[in-house]
Amino acid sequence: TDPVARARCEWFLADTGVSGDLPGAAELFERALATSRACGDRWTEGAAHLGRARLAHVRGDLDALRREAGRAAELFGGLGDRWGQLQATCWLGALAELTADHERAAALHREGLRWCEELGLWAEVSSRLSWLGWIAMQAGDHAKARTYGERALGLATEKGFRDGQVFARIVLANAARKDGRLDTAQRQLDTVLADTPRCGDDVP
Repeated sequence: TDPVARARCEWFLADTGVSGDLPGAAELFERALATSRACGDRWTEGAAHLGRARLAHVRGDLDALRREAGRAAELFGGLGDRWGQLQATCWLGALAELTADHERAAALHREGLRWCEELGLWAEVSSRLSWLGWIAMQAGDHAKARTYGERALGLATEKGFRDGQVFARIVLANAARKDGRLDTAQRQLDTVLADTPRCGDDVP
């Protein structure tokens, strides 16, 4: 079996299983990392580090998140791979947000936003706008949070990106709550609940 193909299959299986089987995903990412290092496949090595960063974020392990996202950024930067660099900035931005370094978090997400726009990744553009809104809200700039949230919601709605609409509405609801506009916050959250599939519903 081609070792590069095997490494990428292990990474793909791990990446698609993160939400349902964390221990199994962790083991597959470890295998993908070992296989990719053995055969010199630096792209898959970087992707495996991204996956491990994602797991670290789920666990709230900040040291592991810093280590894994940083190594992914290093590998993809060396390859000149914009997709990988983009994903690494997302997790490094998440780390900065978790440690209340709002300035660095915003800078990383602005950089990611620029790359998303250049690559035409519109769902990701919506997510980055929402992240910027969320960070602005945490930093106390509720007007900026509302501006980013409205831009994110408009784009997510235009592109039919349901998860993006949910994220944007959560940003708008929290910004409204912080401003004391509780009716507006309630309307946004009611819309999120109404649009969220319930157990047993058919999801397109």
